[in-house]
Amino acid sequence: MPSVEKAVQWAEAIAADDSHGYSQGSARMGSEFDCSSLVGRSLVAAGFDYPADWSPSTKQMKAHLERIGWKWHAGIDGVRRGDILWRNGHTAWAASSTTVCEAVPRNGKLTGDTPGDQNGQEIRVAKMGANWTGYWRYKDSDAASRLKVDSWIGPDSVTEWQEQRGTVADGVISGQHRPNEGVLPHLTSVTWEGDGESALVKSVQRMLRDAGYDVKVDGHLGPKTITALQQWMRDVCGYRKHAINGVLDENTAYNIQNALNAGKFR
Repeated sequence: MPSVEKAVQWAEAIAADDSHGYSQGSARMGSEFDCSSLVGRSLVAAGFDYPADWSPSTKQMKAHLERIGWKWHAGIDGVRRGDILWRNGHTAWAASSTTVCEAVPRNGKLTGDTPGDQNGQEIRVAKMGANWTGYWRYKDSDAASRLKVDSWIGPDSVTEWQEQRGTVADGVISGQHRPNEGVLPHLTSVTWEGDGESALVKSVQRMLRDAGYDVKVDGHLGPKTITALQQWMRDVCGYRKHAINGVLDENTAYNIQNALNAGKFR
């Protein structure tokens, strides 16, 4: 069964391996890639019925994508991980709502004279920018929005959160401090252990810290972490329903579930 997530991860692995660089020559189907072959070859690797012995160019990809169930959306409102971005002459994977995984020429050279990524930027994950015409989304991608948005962070929500952050998915936020119970009224799947910690919470804290928020990575879901998470959901996700109050309340839980359904924690 084809997998959008597998395709994005395949492209990200190529971006992380500097033995692969940019070329529009014949090498684009070997060790090198241009923008459209990075997208096309990752689709093939992830099981999509996309041309495998050649990779359609940016001018040709529309027909091939829409034949296998990708739907066009004009503009970039609502773009998320797993969408295929396009503008005249360029295409890329959306790695998140704000970043892309793409192949770009070095110094304008369309055929590399030396194999591999010579500057670490030929195949990369980078800021998305606003200059995209639109994007394609796979027909089954919305099926991933399987969480019921009920404003309670229970086992299903925690499991999805854990899967998106790559931690053990047991559906429980474990190792929390009892004194924080008062700021977690809408968290129902939790264990209280005075000397414990949660791998999920630590992963979310690292994500927030790396994004510039003032968070201690200790595995405990307390007021400072919740405040940073609330601010991140405003800044990055564009959600406004919740207050910035350090409490995992009804509206905060509501927007965490919306962020999970949009894949924003990946």
